[in-house]
Amino acid sequence: LALIIGCSVGGVFFFLLNEILNAKGGYLRKVSTTITHFNRLNRRKYKRLLRKLSRIEIFNSIPKDQIQNLIRYLEILTFKPGEIIFSTGEMAAGMYFIDQGEVELQISGKTVKLINAGNLFGEISLLYHVPSKVTAIAKTKVIAFELMNEDFDKIREKVPEIEKLAVQFAEKQMDEESHFIAKNYIE
Repeated sequence: LALIIGCSVGGVFFFLLNEILNAKGGYLRKVSTTITHFNRLNRRKYKRLLRKLSRIEIFNSIPKDQIQNLIRYLEILTFKPGEIIFSTGEMAAGMYFIDQGEVELQISGKTVKLINAGNLFGEISLLYHVPSKVTAIAKTKVIAFELMNEDFDKIREKVPEIEKLAVQFAEKQMDEESHFIAKNYIE
């Protein structure tokens, strides 16, 4: 009888200690459990990112199977109001897709354009390898997805739609900048 009671108490004690350890991350002590845990986290992160990207116009034009190639290269960045993202004369580090917030593009301190959620900027510098003609400043808190220049070069063959769409946005942006310069500086 003592043996049965001892085994039962020991089993309950082991179960409780195991649950306490698992609640503190102890379930990661097994390799297979750790892999399963991180795969589950990655799937959740991927689904959240996919939902956010679907709110950005350019990504709705890219086939879902190609979005997977793109997602692994995107980095989520946050900019505070007033923070300079890149300045006139600098090469933008990449192309930025705005998830939340508003970015002001300026030339010589004058506002050329306000860019809000669902749009992109930095594409001209990325596509044509030229210094930016504008300064990009976060007007509000901005959450954006950054596609770095070197990553863009890696994926342009895998996701050709991203380059086509970026060129369309760049041409429109260059027209607006030229119009702004002509209106404000040429008389």
